[in-house]
Amino acid sequence: MTGVNRDISFGKNIFSSTGATGNCLLCVEDYSGQHTAEQMRVTSDGNLYHRATAASPRWTAVWSNSSAGLSTYEKLATFVADASRDHLSREITGGDVLTATHQPTATVASVQREVARPMPADVALLAGVQRGTVRLDALRPRPPTGVGRTNEQERRDDDGDGIPDVYQKD
Repeated sequence: MTGVNRDISFGKNIFSSTGATGNCLLCVEDYSGQHTAEQMRVTSDGNLYHRATAASPRWTAVWSNSSAGLSTYEKLATFVADASRDHLSREITGGDVLTATHQPTATVASVQREVARPMPADVALLAGVQRGTVRLDALRPRPPTGVGRTNEQERRDDDGDGIPDVYQKD
């Protein structure tokens, strides 16, 4: 990918690894060696990091340091201490954090109130939930309502991913 991505915020996510592939859960890298994660304005907080085992993946986080290379963190606690971010996030090793249908397990439910930050009004509106909702999981945006539209919605799986896509009916 060419160009520089900036102003990226990670929050209310479940970063999970089965241990099959990948070296890190949160990987912020600049392959040009010119930018730090801070210069790219990458932020992260209120996430759940799940590692299959204490050694897999190798790192919880990889953080770009421009020409100085990368900082690698095997544990979330060292990433928080060194990079001064992700204070609300938690790391879980082993077990399952998602069901077979990719829904959070009881393990996630037990920690999500202390991990996830309240959802801002603009994001909550798009997701179709109340402002201030606290949860860790995937939210699909709902279509906007407006002039000439009703609140009646049609659900069909157009992209074949097994998840109904929501469309506004005219």
